[in-house]
Parts: sequence; C-alpha cells; structure tokens
Amino acid sequence: MKLLLIIFTLMMTGCQTALVYTGEVRCSASSRLEIELALEKFYRSRGFTPAPSATGSGYAPREWHLVRGKRLVVWLGHTLQEDMIEIRIVPQSGANEASREVAVAIRAFMEAQFPKAVFDLVEKSELDLFR
Repeated sequence: MKLLLIIFTLMMTGCQTALVYTGEVRCSASSRLEIELALEKFYRSRGFTPAPSATGSGYAPREWHLVRGKRLVVWLGHTLQEDMIEIRIVPQSGANEASREVAVAIRAFMEAQFPKAVFDLVEKSELDLFR
C-alpha cells in the first residue's frame, strides 16, 4: 500500500523520465585500448570534459560531462571489461534530446571508425527521481 502511495505521489508531482543509453563494444583485449582512446578523443571533440571526482580532487577516470552554458547536460561514462567496453549515457533533467544526439553521434563514430567491432547501444527510459 505504501509503495502505491509513493508511486501515486510521484506521478502527481510530475516526475519525469530520463532517456538513458547503455551499450557495449565487444572487441579483443588487444584492440580495447585503441578503441577506448579513440572514444575519449571523440568525447572531447563533442565538447565533453572529464568529470570531477566525488572526492573533489582531480577527475574521475572514464567519466565525462557535457556542459552547455553553466548547466550540466549529459553525463557519460564507460568501464573496461576483459573483452568489452561498457558505455552509459545519462541526461540531466530536461536534456533527453541531448542524450539522443550523443547516442546517434557515438553510433555513427563507431560504425565509421571500428566497423569490425560489435557495438550495441540501447535506449531506455528510467524514472528521473534523483535529479
């Protein structure tokens, strides 16, 4: 009953959804570093900057922010696994279109630069509770 009350309250207060993209690049361990470096160069070319670390000193590895004006628009991060790179694109409140633009650009980049790598990027709406 309490869960239904919480969901109803969220719906009535106008809680939005965020258009989040998750994906992975499947590649050999030997080409993983080359793809990671190319992705980071691509992020910079699209205006992303390294995200500050949670501790406040330095930057978080493999985490990027897209800032327009003085407003954070999109967070992008990737993690390395043995035979793949996992990618996550998360828009800030009201920035779903920016998230979509980044996803389209990454797809085009991967198809052009690494056509042999297996790349998959999936769109998913997630409840935007914490922004």
